[in-house]
Amino acid sequence: MMRLRTRSSPFGVVFGFLILAQSVAAAEMRGVVLRADGTPAKGAAVVAAGLFVSPPTRVLGKTDDSGLFSLELPAVGSRWKIHARLGVEFGVVGNEHGIITVPEKKALAPVVIRLKPEGILRGRILQMEDKRPIAGAKLFISTGDVLTTDEKGEFEVVGFPRQPEQSLIPVATGRLRRYILFDTTLRQTAELEIHLEQAGRFKGQVLDESGKPIPGAHLRRPASGTAFTLNGWDQECDPDGHFTYDGVSLDRASSELEASAPGYSSQHHIFPAARLDQPPHEFTFRLKRTGPLAKGPQKGGDDTPVVSALPRRNLSGTVLDSSDQPLPDVLVRWGATQYESTRRETRTDSAGRFTLPDVPDRDGFLTAIGDSRYAPRFEPVATGETDIAFGLEPGRTARGVVKTRSGKRLSGVQIIPVIRSPDSSLLNPFWISERQVTTDDMGRFELSGLPQTEMKFDFLKEGFSDLRNHSLRLGDVENEVELVGIGGIRGRVMDPDGNPVRNFRIRLQIPRDPAPGLATGGFFAGFDWYGVSYTSDDGSFILGGVPAKGWLRVIAVAPGLGEAVLDPVQANSFEDWTDDQSLTLRLTPAFELQVKVVDDEGKPIPDASVAIAEFRPSTQNSFQWGVDDRLATRRRTNASGNAQFRGLASNEMTILTTRPGFARRRLFGSETPDAIAITLDKESVLTGVVRVRKKPLEAFYVNLQSQAADYISTSIEASPDGRFRVDQLPAGQYELSIHADRKRLYGETVTIEKGESKEIEIAIP
Repeated sequence: MMRLRTRSSPFGVVFGFLILAQSVAAAEMRGVVLRADGTPAKGAAVVAAGLFVSPPTRVLGKTDDSGLFSLELPAVGSRWKIHARLGVEFGVVGNEHGIITVPEKKALAPVVIRLKPEGILRGRILQMEDKRPIAGAKLFISTGDVLTTDEKGEFEVVGFPRQPEQSLIPVATGRLRRYILFDTTLRQTAELEIHLEQAGRFKGQVLDESGKPIPGAHLRRPASGTAFTLNGWDQECDPDGHFTYDGVSLDRASSELEASAPGYSSQHHIFPAARLDQPPHEFTFRLKRTGPLAKGPQKGGDDTPVVSALPRRNLSGTVLDSSDQPLPDVLVRWGATQYESTRRETRTDSAGRFTLPDVPDRDGFLTAIGDSRYAPRFEPVATGETDIAFGLEPGRTARGVVKTRSGKRLSGVQIIPVIRSPDSSLLNPFWISERQVTTDDMGRFELSGLPQTEMKFDFLKEGFSDLRNHSLRLGDVENEVELVGIGGIRGRVMDPDGNPVRNFRIRLQIPRDPAPGLATGGFFAGFDWYGVSYTSDDGSFILGGVPAKGWLRVIAVAPGLGEAVLDPVQANSFEDWTDDQSLTLRLTPAFELQVKVVDDEGKPIPDASVAIAEFRPSTQNSFQWGVDDRLATRRRTNASGNAQFRGLASNEMTILTTRPGFARRRLFGSETPDAIAITLDKESVLTGVVRVRKKPLEAFYVNLQSQAADYISTSIEASPDGRFRVDQLPAGQYELSIHADRKRLYGETVTIEKGESKEIEIAIP
């Protein structure tokens, strides 16, 4: 199952990482598709989908009478997910992920795809306000399939894997693009009815520096998704560079788009709120052509902007063994993770030497990975260093066997070493993918070349609960590891009168007050953020992909009704399931709220944006604007300053109010009354200029943290004079910081009075 591939900025914004499709020589992949009974699958459809490729690339084929097929895969060095289906049978290449990497020099080996009986996914796409079908909507699905709805708004896939953590993004004119999670675990036929609300759009053009359209230019959004659903956020420009980007949230304070094209640097732009009653905001992207890597930053007069936060350098070095002898063929990569904005990697030559051109001249890390005799190394590199030598230490080993609870040995279990991120500025764990292995036919495994630092191990296999952060004894000790069947919960969702609810979402969180020692977490974060969508006539659901025996907070949500909460609930392995473990979640009546927004003289403020976000104890003491409110329900005040909310799931909420010219305000409500008045003060504004080495800084982030722990950040792109502006600020004291190139460049404390416009100048040596 493809997991979310995401990357986080230092400010918590999550977005998918895409790679531009390149036009290069094709590679031929041959193979055979076999049915569940071992006979050739005549006439099976074969699909190859490019991973993290934008625009989306699909190669289609069909087997002959002997079950044989051949596909021409473009983009040498790229990765592809290969699957086949015939009737209700479905299968992928090799392991459960079905991933093939096209080698740069060798021919592709023939592959075998073994089919097995799976299920059916069917559904329809409707307009939210009137339930009319949406024809011609495209669905980008996590399996790599791309579907189009018919005139009834319906879609169907026969031969769809029965697994948890499935997802899709629907794209339809004038409708919101949404990331939708669903679950087909143990379901022969899964139904999904999707209601799409109205959405806004942005317009513009993508040009080069001389004002000419760029062939192959396209747009994408910082958002979550899998390798294939990410294509739902993507959109190609017209040949003349014009675009109309449809499907953005209405009344959201701002939305970001990125324009990209092969051979050009990408550019981001923050668009203001989209509204149906106003023309769409327009912006012209001007992309700069990327020169040879070794050229480094541009040089010019005193007024030339600094494009990068820091100067660049060509970094060379030597990798040695413990006897100070040079080590050839060692992979050397800039950065302690694979998420650097500057991706550079190479291999050492016969003298152990390497060169990495055009890397940032800042404190950072080199990652060096030799063969399995040596432990990976994460070598600190200081600002200004251009030549460095370091050694690789002997690696450690771990071995053992993986079994089921009944003692059956498991083959094909993926085992990945996990360490803390070597870069202390990143809190997320780090997979050492180069050292991962899978168990053999006897369930045995051996990992070599493990680091000297403390580490854990993740054990993953389709059909079983993930075993995360598991400790192993190292050396010649034999480890025995037990995997239990896939875990999850099942039950029914009922309305306040006890009738089954047809369309609903199930959300999972960590219990509010877990007892000491209870196993919590370990499930996909999207189960909380987005919830898992279900359509079921009898209100039933099955949600897999949860660690068996783990404890959860389970929330059911349905349109127009209040939520139902069970806390705590213990997940179970489906192989041990009993009927008395089935859950019943009975929804409450929906809540209503009227918000009146006034100024400090008590006069109503029309056209203010009021957003209702979920109340969370974790956000009561800190709140990140633009992140913690990403799924908020939004309304605008009328001429009397009133905004009416109906159908709210809970009366515990966070109320966010903004209006140009006024200071933003955040309120937390527990047991919020039916009506509330909110007073907005006059805004304070902070503007400034950022210079590095006396030159304007062109691209950077501005972060502000208030004493009330409100986090407000803005991205500055293509600012020739290095200027920034942050408005709608409440008066008070803020910690200001400037970030660029994943580095904090500057920090100071700033105090702003009510209604004040403060100008500052920031000089970074």
